[in-house]
Amino acid sequence: MLGCCIMMGSTLRLLAGRQRLVAGNLATTPVAILHPRCYQLHNNKNRRTCIEILAVKGDRPSTSGRSVAAESRPRLAKVLAACGVASRRACEELIAEGRVRVNGRVVSEQGTTIDPSVDQVDVLQQSTSTLSTASGPPVGSGSRITVTGTEKQQQQQGGGGKGSSTSVGWRRIRVSFFQEAGSLYYFAVNKPKGYICSSADVNGRKLAVELLSPWLAQWRRSNTDKNRQPPRFFTVGRLDVASSGLLFITNDGQWANRVIHPSSGVTKEYVVGLDKDASRPQLRALAAGTEVAGTFVSPLEVEVLGDPRRLRVVVAEGKKHEVRELVKAAGLELVSLKRVRIGGFRLPRDLGVGGYRELKPSEIRAITDLAVQEAASASGETRQAIQRQAEAQRAAAAAASVPRALRGMGEDVLERLRKARE
Repeated sequence: MLGCCIMMGSTLRLLAGRQRLVAGNLATTPVAILHPRCYQLHNNKNRRTCIEILAVKGDRPSTSGRSVAAESRPRLAKVLAACGVASRRACEELIAEGRVRVNGRVVSEQGTTIDPSVDQVDVLQQSTSTLSTASGPPVGSGSRITVTGTEKQQQQQGGGGKGSSTSVGWRRIRVSFFQEAGSLYYFAVNKPKGYICSSADVNGRKLAVELLSPWLAQWRRSNTDKNRQPPRFFTVGRLDVASSGLLFITNDGQWANRVIHPSSGVTKEYVVGLDKDASRPQLRALAAGTEVAGTFVSPLEVEVLGDPRRLRVVVAEGKKHEVRELVKAAGLELVSLKRVRIGGFRLPRDLGVGGYRELKPSEIRAITDLAVQEAASASGETRQAIQRQAEAQRAAAAAASVPRALRGMGEDVLERLRKARE
């Protein structure tokens, strides 16, 4: 039969892609006919014992698109980034260069997926003892190590090769910590001026993620597992170097994308300081909008905060330097820019410049909650009016719960009666 393979014997093995199919319980006479597409099984004419095909888990990692089960498995580059090895893009470069192996096998295919609870992952990087004389920093800092020929073969076998100029070795990455309970962190930071929102900078400028250095130092002191790498933090969106105010820092990439994606509807509020009073025509021009990065944008709200030199501006687009371009297009000169709100979370008053605070679960939910955002985005006078109205409603409800005959009594007497009733 064309396209079929007829095999006989006590054991039948067929290696198909990355899945190994094993046929067992064979008698001496049955014949198995395996179609290359659907692996149809047939018995011989006398219909003896059926052939049982057992799928054995392969020793190689699955890749996306090869099986339905692989779709629920995280990608290797994502796991490495979450475990603090490097950024997602840098981890993809490590895989492409053959510097990552799974279960002892070097992988170089992008999109490779793994099971963090079972698979073992190693990364080829410089040994700590040669950092002072090596040509670059270890994995995760943007450096590359180029190896060819015999040296590469020696390194893939588990070492850098005796006498090689660059000493490298395989390091086991504890991928079992990938997004386990308690491994994701969310911080609100009051960024000062002069800090950039980047994971690295060749010019040596100060990084916003470095504001979490005290927290990371405490994490290292309290961490008992020395093989576990610290979280790799990054900023949620950006705040330019000359601006200050609210910034989120996390190691949860999915949540970060949800916050910054336009479909989430998250708005941002800024307090703008001007060099002179803003006139009515300038305020109208600011509210009318302008073109930023090839797209016409306009603020959702523009409000004078008592002083004509201080404005409240709310935007939704999130374009680079959007508020600065809006102010410039209105013929105004900006001297300070501070972000005070993202979504439903407002910069805490007690969070000093350069300070940070870990977010509570309710605060994390409030950031993308549009109902909470609507209340939080109101101006200061409106928020105070809403608070007064809420207090009046609570007082009216408390008064309605008091019997009519007792409503004329003093509040202190009613309070004692309530406590006695409880």
